[in-house]
Amino acid sequence: MLGKPSTRFFKFYKNSKFLHRHLVAHRDVGADNILINVTEGQMAPPGESGQRPFPFRGLFPVRYYINDLELSTRFPEDSTPDQRVVTGLPLLRHGYDHPDDYGRDIAPEMLLDTLPF
Repeated sequence: MLGKPSTRFFKFYKNSKFLHRHLVAHRDVGADNILINVTEGQMAPPGESGQRPFPFRGLFPVRYYINDLELSTRFPEDSTPDQRVVTGLPLLRHGYDHPDDYGRDIAPEMLLDTLPF
C-alpha cells in the first residue's frame, strides 16, 4: 500500500530537497507534519454501465507532502550558505518563553544558540 520504507524515505528526502532548493528550512519536521494520500481500496465512480472499472490508486499513486510550515525560515536568494543557519527552538523566536511550550521531544542541540558542530 505505502511502498517499501526505502521508497518512502526517498520520497521524503526528495520533498526536503525541494524545500532546501527553494531556501526554506522547515524547522519542525515530524511524523505529524507529513501527509500521505492513502486511498487504496476506494474505487473510481461508477461508469456508464454502473461498474466500477478500476481502483482509485491507479489514478492517484501514493504521494507524500510536507506541511505545517508556520515555523519555517525562508532565506533571501542573495544569502550565502554561511548565512543560512538557524539555531535554537523555533517557538522561542515566536514569543514562547520556555522549551516545554514546544510540545515535542527536544534534541539537545536545539537548546544551543550556537552550532554544535
